[in-house]
Amino acid sequence: MLKRAALRTMALLAFLTAVWTLVPGQQAKAALSGDFSYTDNGDGTAAITSYMGTDTDVIIPSVLEGLAVTGIGKDAFFGRNLASVTLPDTLTSIGVRAFGSNHLTSLTIPDSVMTIGDYAFLSNSLTSLTLSNGLKSIGIYAFTVNNKLTSVILPEGLEYVGDSAFYRNQLTHVTFPNSMTGIGSSAFRYNQITSIELPDHLESIGSYAFDGNKLTNIEIPESVKSIEHYAFINNALTQVTILGNATSIGGAAFVNNQASPGDLTFISYDPSPAKDYAVANGHTFHKLIPELSGLTLSEGSLSPVFASGSLAYTVSVTNSVYAITVTPTASYSTFAVTVNGTTVTSATASQAIPLNVGENAITVTVTAQDGTTTKSYTVTVTRAASNSADLTNLELSDGALSPAFGIGTTSYSATVANSVYKLTVTPTAADLGATIKVNGNTTVSGMLSQEILLDVGDNVIDLTVAAQDGITTKTYTVTVTRAASNSADLTNLKLSDGVLSPAFGVGTTSYAATVANSVYSLTVTPTTADPNATITVNGDATASGAASQAIPLNVGENAIDVTVTAQDGQTTKTYTVIVTCNSADSTPTEDGDPDSGGGGISTPTAPVNPTTPPVGKPDTEKPPEQPSGAACSQLTWTDVQNHWTKSDIELASELCIVNGPSNDKFMPDDEVTRLQFALMVARAKKLPAAGSTVGLDSFKDRESVPAWADAELSAAIQAGIIEGYEDGTLRPNEKINRAEMVTMLIRGWGMPASNGGTSFADDADIPDWAKGYVAKAAQTQIIEGRSNNRFEPSSTATRAEAVVVLVRILQDQP
Repeated sequence: MLKRAALRTMALLAFLTAVWTLVPGQQAKAALSGDFSYTDNGDGTAAITSYMGTDTDVIIPSVLEGLAVTGIGKDAFFGRNLASVTLPDTLTSIGVRAFGSNHLTSLTIPDSVMTIGDYAFLSNSLTSLTLSNGLKSIGIYAFTVNNKLTSVILPEGLEYVGDSAFYRNQLTHVTFPNSMTGIGSSAFRYNQITSIELPDHLESIGSYAFDGNKLTNIEIPESVKSIEHYAFINNALTQVTILGNATSIGGAAFVNNQASPGDLTFISYDPSPAKDYAVANGHTFHKLIPELSGLTLSEGSLSPVFASGSLAYTVSVTNSVYAITVTPTASYSTFAVTVNGTTVTSATASQAIPLNVGENAITVTVTAQDGTTTKSYTVTVTRAASNSADLTNLELSDGALSPAFGIGTTSYSATVANSVYKLTVTPTAADLGATIKVNGNTTVSGMLSQEILLDVGDNVIDLTVAAQDGITTKTYTVTVTRAASNSADLTNLKLSDGVLSPAFGVGTTSYAATVANSVYSLTVTPTTADPNATITVNGDATASGAASQAIPLNVGENAIDVTVTAQDGQTTKTYTVIVTCNSADSTPTEDGDPDSGGGGISTPTAPVNPTTPPVGKPDTEKPPEQPSGAACSQLTWTDVQNHWTKSDIELASELCIVNGPSNDKFMPDDEVTRLQFALMVARAKKLPAAGSTVGLDSFKDRESVPAWADAELSAAIQAGIIEGYEDGTLRPNEKINRAEMVTMLIRGWGMPASNGGTSFADDADIPDWAKGYVAKAAQTQIIEGRSNNRFEPSSTATRAEAVVVLVRILQDQP
């Protein structure tokens, strides 16, 4: 206890002495805290001035009495037999002799420390030293006589190592930061350093800086301006390279390295201070020549093997190598290196250099610091030509390849319709250097070939690919089969006497004509759509566009059959002309107006149905039926004889509601348009033709209504059977669905809609605007569901269905 009290008293006296000797104007205040005395810096920080404890393992606190500890004062821990110390991360400076003459073996200086004072860790037993990353300077003799310290890493940011900072240690290795600009006198004197790599920003090396080490070879950076006297005395140097051409060298800077001065070689510029020093002291001198110490490529091998004195090389690579990089290593890092004129960092890969097929010259140039001394190396890279004769794709302008294209498949087939009489081929080569010929004509890869005309039957197309090497070839074959024509249509049919009725139309196969009694024979001139089709007239072959043989006529009806056989030999079509030859006392009469066709669909008006259906297109395949004459006759339609609506269709025909598109066809399963159904309803209700087309004329698409329907459709509009859309259109040629047909029918008959739903399985699918009308029609048994009790409201109505509902409503509501 007495010893501790005495120590405290001594510390207090030292503390008071420090306070009393403060420079006038300082605001520091002395204080005690535990084993430490400190000064209050007046800015919230403190500096420890002495240690009064007896512990040899000390942890210095980061805070004393609320003050951050930022400094260790002069002699604060000097000679206190410390074995270890832990420094706080608030510390920024360590004062003179702060930890001198202790027994520290390991030391970590926190990154907050920026300065280490003179003699700070003099005479310890350090074996491990980690310096602060924030360190800017190390004072003189800071780590002198730590004779167990073998290596040290000087942190980046450190600019100067003070005189004798690491004097008399056992250092074998020192790592210098790039930030260092100065090394003080005797800074590393009397150590065991065998090699050093001095930083590129170093400017000065003090006297005796590396005296008494074991260096054998050193390189002085270009940045060094001065080497003081005796800087490298007493080493084992055999070679000194000085990369600056203006570096001054102090007297005897390199003495006592070899027994004979001539055994020490200097390499530098000529002229230079280095040469002057070497000559003056009897050393060997070599001029500094810029050259490479290494050269590698990303592909291929140099021939011959690289050697600094060899300036020309060759390399061979395969065709698959499209680019190459070069990695040149200069003999000294300060030399500038370019590859094909582009600067490259020594020992770093260049940018990728594209390679053409054949020889590619690459020039690597090394330039010394003087900017004029250069040395160039040439590498000739030969890239082999491609032997690829493959296609990566093959397309036809028409038809599909069979099998689908594959690189390994060379034979293909394709089938095209008879209407395809020519096509093009688009071949794509795997290698852009390959050439392609299609049926002997050169074609650019990825582009359309010339047009290839196709005959009916097989057409062989040969594609030959020649590789870039001029040797390898590959042939692809496509057999395109063009189908024979199935056209058995006529485009015209003429009689030498009489007029066809109706006028000739491609879709019409039955005609009539009347001739006078004086016409005893006639000829027929049929013209085919396809010139390859064949024609017979009453069994006799006839050429297209030519008159047939004369056909004798009897009084009365004479049937003439014109049969067309398509090129495919299977498709046939027969046109029949009934020529009536009048008796001697009869006069030809004109037919009455042709009947109008029935079977139309109507769509509800926009206020009833919120959605507007897409605008339809007039049906050009089957011309609309035209209004009948004074009397209606039931025709024998071959396509309704076994139809489930046969009796209803025949009744509707007798009532002049419908007629067929032709004398022998009714087409009960065809769809109906708004125009057709509106006329059906109007005729079923026996509406008189309107005397005015005012209502019809108000629609934007009025021109799409055929003239023969004007009067009847105007009557239907005036009766409210059919209405238009919000956009001002009537859309007479649109197809009608079942919900629309029933709605138009019930409304047209003036029947009220029912409340509630229907019993159909798809009741939920019936639109709200149509449900009451569908329910009314179902209750009165005017309509029935399709399969599985489904009404199918959105399905298109057929001509047969239109006839059935009309007949049923006439029976229920005559």
